[in-house]
Amino acid sequence: MEREVVERAREAQMQMATLLQTQVEMQGRMQTMAEIFDQRRFELNQSICEQLNEMRTNLGQTL
Repeated sequence: MEREVVERAREAQMQMATLLQTQVEMQGRMQTMAEIFDQRRFELNQSICEQLNEMRTNLGQTL
């Protein structure tokens, strides 16, 4: 009976270690996704600003 308790405790520790490792990996992936999202958002914002500036210049030249 004591062996069963020890075995279950060891299995629970192994499962917890696996869960913690999975959590660390997931946090790394989420961080990478957040960085990519921020970069894409910056690029989109920059592109929109460039297009607006070009439109403003064209409009100014037409008037």
